[in-house]
Amino acid sequence: MSVTATLLRIGTGGPYAFAETWGPRHPDSWAHDWTQEGRSLTDRHPDEPYAESSVRLNAQRRAKEDWLVAALTERSRGVLTAEQVAERLQAGGQRYRDFLTIGSAAIARALNGARRNEEDAGRLRLREALDALEDRHEVPDWVIELTRARLDDDLVARATSAERDYVRRALAEYLAPRAETDGVPGLTED
Repeated sequence: MSVTATLLRIGTGGPYAFAETWGPRHPDSWAHDWTQEGRSLTDRHPDEPYAESSVRLNAQRRAKEDWLVAALTERSRGVLTAEQVAERLQAGGQRYRDFLTIGSAAIARALNGARRNEEDAGRLRLREALDALEDRHEVPDWVIELTRARLDDDLVARATSAERDYVRRALAEYLAPRAETDGVPGLTED
């Protein structure tokens, strides 16, 4: 590999700091569905030094955090500022983040359930909505409607009433955070 990198002038001293290997991306392999394929980064050559990879990964984490703050601020519809959302994330810690994850998981479950019944363009639209949710916490209005329509069907068979209420509250906090923090783990006493 190092001979190839030298010949291609990739790495230290060459015009390109590193090369990338891209492979297939099967977003639904967990469901044994190999029909939708994309591309994903699988490797970098030569291996990035630790300092460079940690700078890159920290920048990615900060970007994801910024997207979450921006999404929650926008969905609060003026109730919370970006600073208040950031403070809420800091104050709530991992318990609050897990609570938000439950809300986004309810949306992802609805999108995945709807995708099983769709074909071609509709299926791709749902996949793109799922990717936007996972990457940037974007939730269009039609996804909110779909989630609310499917939520009870998804929860009735497998959850108690207390669990259903907890998931509904998590979804409400993820979709439209309010100034009141009643029933929000990490922000109120249980």
